[in-house]
Amino acid sequence: MKGLIFKKSVISAKIIRPKPINPYFLNIILFLNFDAKVFFDNMKEEEFHKSRRMFCIKDGKLYIAKPDLPYSHLVWFKKKAWVKEKSDPIAMKIIRGYVDSKGDVHFYRGNFEVDEKTEREFFKFLPELVKKLKLNPEAKVFGGAIVQKTGVEWPPRKKYGKIKRLVKFKSI
Repeated sequence: MKGLIFKKSVISAKIIRPKPINPYFLNIILFLNFDAKVFFDNMKEEEFHKSRRMFCIKDGKLYIAKPDLPYSHLVWFKKKAWVKEKSDPIAMKIIRGYVDSKGDVHFYRGNFEVDEKTEREFFKFLPELVKKLKLNPEAKVFGGAIVQKTGVEWPPRKKYGKIKRLVKFKSI
């Protein structure tokens, strides 16, 4: 071992060469890291789902899910026997949305999109949603979402303003 002189003190250095990793163990490590990432992404997604209150408009009727559900609209639809599988095209036609932890309302159809037809249909049911969930008139309404990776907040495609400007409270 060679020493280096630095300000009258000796610093010794030893080069440690790691032993080659057995490919079998490397695969296990990679698998566990991938599995952990999937696990934590799923935890984030589940926390998000539990933090909101889902609703949908199907066949001219407003449906509101129970609070604290840890799953998506598509799982909810499957449990209600409205769709047979997650990729069912019927699910993409249903207007769906949620009230977030701040009390704001988000709605969309299909792949988190919003169009004039979706807006017309949704806004017919907004007063009923406000009344049933006792939403704050100061809460905001958003349409659509720009899809991001899991664990990141998805920004809305449209902002409509506060509930008090969108709903006549005398009719509620």
